[in-house]
Amino acid sequence: MTAISDLALGSYEAAALMGVHFTRAARMYQSGKIDGRECLPSQNAGSARRFLVYSARSCNDDFLNYDRAQVGRPRAWVHLRDEALKRLAKTKPAIAYDDAIGIGDAAKLLKVHHTNVYKLIEAGKIIARCPWNPRKGGARILIVSRSSCEANRREVAALESVGKKRGRKRYA
Repeated sequence: MTAISDLALGSYEAAALMGVHFTRAARMYQSGKIDGRECLPSQNAGSARRFLVYSARSCNDDFLNYDRAQVGRPRAWVHLRDEALKRLAKTKPAIAYDDAIGIGDAAKLLKVHHTNVYKLIEAGKIIARCPWNPRKGGARILIVSRSSCEANRREVAALESVGKKRGRKRYA
């Protein structure tokens, strides 16, 4: 599988796709070897702590280029790549890298408290997914679709403008 869709990945998914240890993905992003983007976490929209979302296409390209070049020693975690590719093929909902944001970003976009974002996800009003991470505790982040948040924001604004939205107005 040489060409894959450009999905948004968590750190473990990105590392497994590249065949490296799960701590390596962040260092590869910092050195400019793969594409990634910092997102606001769920704890506090003003928090300085952030998490990274990686580009599946960039991670796959890095793996293929490394494999062809045969530079240095072989990657030690390549055994996770097949499972990562199978899981990415089955990923539902598939959130594109360009469309991915964090819970804190979604809260700012929707003009709600970050805890309300989880309620909107549970109600099916916005789309999110938890990245694959088989380590103890699993993934502690959610990757949210920006387009689903924007659609919800437009829907709520329309309801507010005609006075049919239940509950309080969203923050200004």
